[in-house]
Amino acid sequence: MKISEIRAFLAVAEAGSMHAAAARLNLTQPAVSRLIQRLEAELGAVLFDRTSKPPTLTPAGHQALAHGRRVVQALDDLSGSVAEGADPRGSFRLGVSLGLSQLVLNEPLDSLRRQFPGLVFQVSSAWSGDLLKDVESNAQNAAVVLSSDRSEPATTLPLSRVGSDRLMVVTAATSPLPPRAALGDLAGQGWVLHPEGCSYRSALKRALAQDASPFVVAVEAFDQELQLSLVARGNGLGLVPSCLLRHSAYRDRLRAIEVPELDYRLAVWIARGRFIGSLATVVDALETATRHMLAASDHAELA
Repeated sequence: MKISEIRAFLAVAEAGSMHAAAARLNLTQPAVSRLIQRLEAELGAVLFDRTSKPPTLTPAGHQALAHGRRVVQALDDLSGSVAEGADPRGSFRLGVSLGLSQLVLNEPLDSLRRQFPGLVFQVSSAWSGDLLKDVESNAQNAAVVLSSDRSEPATTLPLSRVGSDRLMVVTAATSPLPPRAALGDLAGQGWVLHPEGCSYRSALKRALAQDASPFVVAVEAFDQELQLSLVARGNGLGLVPSCLLRHSAYRDRLRAIEVPELDYRLAVWIARGRFIGSLATVVDALETATRHMLAASDHAELA
């Protein structure tokens, strides 16, 4: 089958009539009809019920519509991303670590949208290790991932370190806990954390184990902003990178606690796919925007 046949089918399905599709494609109505008939012959299925006016999709047509859109999107992605130096078009698939999704989807993504208005940004969140696998398999074009400040992500992908951040213990602004406390002083306090798989949850567990203090989870949630809202309402202690705290809508309702035994810094990296063509310029811009954002958080003071 030919891409022109698929595009004609999509045009009719989306425009609602042969006449409107012909105008969209700059073809005659008979030409569009012939393209649809050829596609139906090649698929061995009737895609439109022509007894209705205008024609409506058959059950096979509805299935073909979803698949056809994916085919055309993939071809648009291919043509818009393979040529080095070309203006990027199509989709840019970005993975963001769960610990940073709230942050990267603000200023850095706004900056990319301004610079590349012709791109469709498809963003998903997962643990850093899973995102690196996605980039390796070309399911993602790039990923923003986290590691300990003392280590580097385990991958052979091209990596750029764009900054680091400090992990902070936070409590509700109205909490009676002191501004500086030993880890043992927090024994028995519940924690609002990511589920298992989070690197700084693991760092907290190690620190508590070394201190022989209990590890008590009050709430598990993937969304960092939801976690901070729960902490602000007095549901437990939280762990958050300082840059996320600075951007949180709940910042004024939270207070940091200095905990000397929990001195953990995160490194932020951007991994890029090996064969991304013109999308390399998008990753370059992402690195610049993320580096700027993290540098700004280093100089911001917590109220």
